[in-house]
Amino acid sequence: MNENNKVPFALVYHFNQDLIPLADLTADICFMPLLKTFAAHPEIACHFHIAGTTLNFLTWENPAFIDMVKDMIKEERLELLGSTYAQSMLFCSSKWENLNAARHHRDIYKQVFGYTPGGFWNPEKSWTHSFISLVKEMGYSYSLIEEHVLAESGVENNIYAPRRGLHGSDELILFTDSSRLTKMLNDLIFNFSDEKYDVLVNHIVEAGAGGGSLMCYCEDAEAYGLWQFESGENNKHIYENLDKFFSYLKHDSRVEPILMSNYSKQQGISETLTKSVNGQAKWMLEALHDSGARWHEQEYSTWFDFQEHSPKIKYLKKFYGGLVKQIRSAEKKIPTGKAGEMFRNLLDSAGFTLAVHQHEYGLTGIDYQGFTRWELARCCLVYIRCAEWLIEGKTGVFEYDINEDGTGEIIYVDKWQMLVFSRQGGRVLYWIDTVSGLQIAGNENPAYASEHFTNDHAYIPDLSKDTPLWFWIKESRHSPCFDKKYKLRRRLQNDILSYELADSSTGNIKLYDHEMAAEYEDKQLRFHCESSGFSIEKVFTMNKTGFTVIYRINTPGGQPADLALFSENSFSPDLKSLMYLGKSVINSRQNKITAGKYTITLESKSSLAFENEYHVFAACINFMLEAKNSSSLQTQVNYNLKAKK
Repeated sequence: MNENNKVPFALVYHFNQDLIPLADLTADICFMPLLKTFAAHPEIACHFHIAGTTLNFLTWENPAFIDMVKDMIKEERLELLGSTYAQSMLFCSSKWENLNAARHHRDIYKQVFGYTPGGFWNPEKSWTHSFISLVKEMGYSYSLIEEHVLAESGVENNIYAPRRGLHGSDELILFTDSSRLTKMLNDLIFNFSDEKYDVLVNHIVEAGAGGGSLMCYCEDAEAYGLWQFESGENNKHIYENLDKFFSYLKHDSRVEPILMSNYSKQQGISETLTKSVNGQAKWMLEALHDSGARWHEQEYSTWFDFQEHSPKIKYLKKFYGGLVKQIRSAEKKIPTGKAGEMFRNLLDSAGFTLAVHQHEYGLTGIDYQGFTRWELARCCLVYIRCAEWLIEGKTGVFEYDINEDGTGEIIYVDKWQMLVFSRQGGRVLYWIDTVSGLQIAGNENPAYASEHFTNDHAYIPDLSKDTPLWFWIKESRHSPCFDKKYKLRRRLQNDILSYELADSSTGNIKLYDHEMAAEYEDKQLRFHCESSGFSIEKVFTMNKTGFTVIYRINTPGGQPADLALFSENSFSPDLKSLMYLGKSVINSRQNKITAGKYTITLESKSSLAFENEYHVFAACINFMLEAKNSSSLQTQVNYNLKAKK
């Protein structure tokens, strides 16, 4: 019992979307209505776990969500639970991967909310007793364990009592994740009645008879509207019922939702757990036994069977394991102290990129292999190679498959910068400041749900509701997200040449779809191709403040034509800060972008017309140059980088 003689229980909501545009739609369909319902009831205490990938997308596309969470934290009625960054399962991952993923998740909470979590959300709820020591090492003091795992571990009495989990010399407070309470409360919210409310409250009271208990309701926030929306069902009643539930609680003298940390402070914890069985999430086990379930896997009877024998899990373990091995090898080579700061920044970006692309690693019912959302983890190799080459003193221009995607790149490295070029369109894929170890362009992380991986060079066209986002949704109402265009992973020099010849024939040459021949020496790199009779050349020359690119375009047979060159340039200076803090940290105006300590300027003696736009996690400078009744078009554009010291 609390001091007011009410039986306490806890509300825990799990916000988990990958780094894809579905996160934006989910916020509109259910996250924001859920938060608005909480805002109307400031007396209701609750816990949120928000995946790092979810925060990344919403800081950029829906900052109102971030502001509402900040307000709830200030009101001291919300606790955030930390976890692995993208909900990779502890059981499947190595210790290094788990600590890496947890560190970056704690970091984004600190950067976005100024918040250090004390509680840990166990991703997908698999369990083994040694997790006590692992979660403690991550920096947490409490976590959750499912009631069926406690029962299977021999706990017969006070199953809802918080207890001290002990493993060696480590201690972690464990609260009981009650699937029964979750099922009962869901039934109430989806089909409200006074009778069901009383049944629920009586269940909490009976479980807490004699004191010393804290039942925890744990549910996906997506259950509050997204899943219904995807099926074409109306979800408005969910928030009406939740509002009613909170109103009833406010006047109920029997029970109240509290914060788990407050329970730990106010009441003694006498129960202990010195040993426990390996556990699997109840919901996942049920899905394995139900052939019609969304997360069903036909060949496996238990989750442990799945994670041990599934070819796709074996593939990811080998894939991720190889990347981890390379990060750890590079870590051993970097200098200590201030001399190693730039290298540590590079390897921090490598670890972050890996963590971002481990979304729900270990979950049943997902096709991982061959999908961009997981395959892009290989982009961490860009940072690893950059660090290694600088340590080795390797500079100049050379060819290398830097991200092990089967397609070679052309690399330029000196003491000021590393540039990674693609023959596909003669584009810059990555631009890294080798003084600080931070990215200037690249933005390798966002993808879309159904995207199949080809290589890291692929140009992603504009994405919208029907091309090809959210193809599975049977919408029940309109969302503003349906009207948006999402632009992902655009990089630099996405060029289009438009023309009208003297014979009135017209066309567009999309250079980013063309494989260009490449020649290079010293600090110069030349790309060339022929298309529709046009001769197109791009010549890059590197310097200590950036690089220049010269375009030389000649018409078929030298005939006069009206020509227009359009170039799209997507910059992501200090990418991690953009993904953490959103558009507020970047300013784009005409030919200039500023973000943090960086200023990027595009300059030319030609009369370029500039325009600006935002891509996901990037600010874009587009330019256009026109030539009327001309047999050629030529211009030089300087890409200048300036960094504050």
